[in-house]
Amino acid sequence: MNPINSNSKGPLAWILAAGVLIGAGATASVIGAKGGSTASLPLPKVSISSPRPVGQLRTESLEMVKALDESFANLAESVKPAVVHIRVQNSGARNMLGERQAIGGEGSGFIFRPDGYIITNDHVVGGFEKVTVILFDGREFPGKVLRAEDSDIAIVKIDAKDLPSLPFADSNQVRAGEFAMAVGAPYGLESTVTVGHVSATQRSNQIPDPNSGRVRVYSDLIQTDTAINVGNSGGPLLNIEGQVVGINSAIFSPTGTSSGIGFAIASNQARLLAETLIEKGKIVRGYLGILPANLKQFRAKALGVEKGAFVEDLPSDGPAAIAGIKKGDVV
Repeated sequence: MNPINSNSKGPLAWILAAGVLIGAGATASVIGAKGGSTASLPLPKVSISSPRPVGQLRTESLEMVKALDESFANLAESVKPAVVHIRVQNSGARNMLGERQAIGGEGSGFIFRPDGYIITNDHVVGGFEKVTVILFDGREFPGKVLRAEDSDIAIVKIDAKDLPSLPFADSNQVRAGEFAMAVGAPYGLESTVTVGHVSATQRSNQIPDPNSGRVRVYSDLIQTDTAINVGNSGGPLLNIEGQVVGINSAIFSPTGTSSGIGFAIASNQARLLAETLIEKGKIVRGYLGILPANLKQFRAKALGVEKGAFVEDLPSDGPAAIAGIKKGDVV
């Protein structure tokens, strides 16, 4: 989510790297044992090879790099038409002249059904009176919102057909180290593409929503070093096949800008919620009341279990605590 405001730039840190020059004909002085005399001995000759120009690089290596470069460019071109820019607006308080001051923001989303269904984050569109979707071709549509508030997923329906759409990947098959591409509108810059890797899977966290003040529990996040900034929320995180592996949702950063630690809601969870919203109009589910975490090998061995979810935390008045589940249990 990108609140519409001015953004000041902080100071830049410049680092200059000094090169060391080795001169030909340098000599070393050796202190003699007698009389303190010195003798000048030539250093052994060192052959320093000059870097080969690009044209001399092995053809096959260069062709591999070119192919990779072209594949990413082709991937970006193929997915951008299905990514949308979302603007939201509320009527704010009246000023001294009695005029209402609009409060707005912006984010991203993507079309996952060609009949006008768009998926995004709830914190991008939730609670706003006016939602406008801007397509890749510049057309603008008002959007109707269906919300899964607790899971930070929302559907925006626009009155359009035959739209380009993106398929979902099976996020259970995503592995750390795989390439990842994010597309969205950071700071309102539409169709921005960034590339990185999947850093980890099955992350869990509690993240506050600056709009509502509530704290959401996210239980299946994909961590990525792909640059994600304010305004990328709701946009797709894609694999090299152009399939959506996650919904870009949050960053961990002391500065408010990308620090190489971004998080996306896993596609399997997002897809299930989206389909349920379209079918039933809302999400109805039970509340367990735990913050689960991935069961690490050392914990599994120490506890004598092979699989399960580690209870990292839980509210004392929640259903799980009332049922006797404690922090540190495996369920």
